[in-house]
Amino acid sequence: MGDYFDYNTQEAIVQFNGEESIEKKHKIYEDKIKSGFEKLVENIIMIYRFNQGDQSSYETLKNDCVSFLYESLPKFDPSRGSKAFSYYNVIAKNHLLAQQNKYNKKMKREIRYVDRTNTQETFSSLNLEQETIPSHEDTVVELEEFFIVLDEIRAWKRKYKKDRENLVLDGIIYLMENSVNLDIINKKSVYLFLREITGLNTKQIVAALNKFRRSYQYFRRWQEHED
Repeated sequence: MGDYFDYNTQEAIVQFNGEESIEKKHKIYEDKIKSGFEKLVENIIMIYRFNQGDQSSYETLKNDCVSFLYESLPKFDPSRGSKAFSYYNVIAKNHLLAQQNKYNKKMKREIRYVDRTNTQETFSSLNLEQETIPSHEDTVVELEEFFIVLDEIRAWKRKYKKDRENLVLDGIIYLMENSVNLDIINKKSVYLFLREITGLNTKQIVAALNKFRRSYQYFRRWQEHED
């Protein structure tokens, strides 16, 4: 959680949802929430390299996502135990993924149209592939679970003190935070990335992972008990 979106931001969101006055809601949003949403969206666009063209398209993409987060403010329920930062991180990423998929599909359609026009084929003859965009609900559930696990692994750095363990933890966190931009296809590629990031050999990495596995199993059992 960044300095731009902290516990005070979450409290402001709770306050916003509990306020009945439209004017007061607007003031709470402008003074305490909007800047956090803007920075959150900017960081996601930068980290995951969402791109739809020039700078004006970037501003449109950003503003559209911030507006979407504003519309999603009433959906946050602190009683579920999730943090506002993680929740809206998921919502924003889901929205940007959907918009990027639509943009990519549009560009693919335009490129194919040009190709077929050059070969004297008509637009009506195009047989475009239909890309499947995950439903909002499915993506939110998947990403929310991902960030819950990521937050848990980050917390393990207070538990595991040895240098090698911390190196491997840092490597795991890096891989999770950058998974969209990395070609991770199987367990072997994970080990290769971890060896490159940590400078450790496979045996040392496996020893640390075995310890983390026990912590993860305990975490999952605790989650199931809470559910």
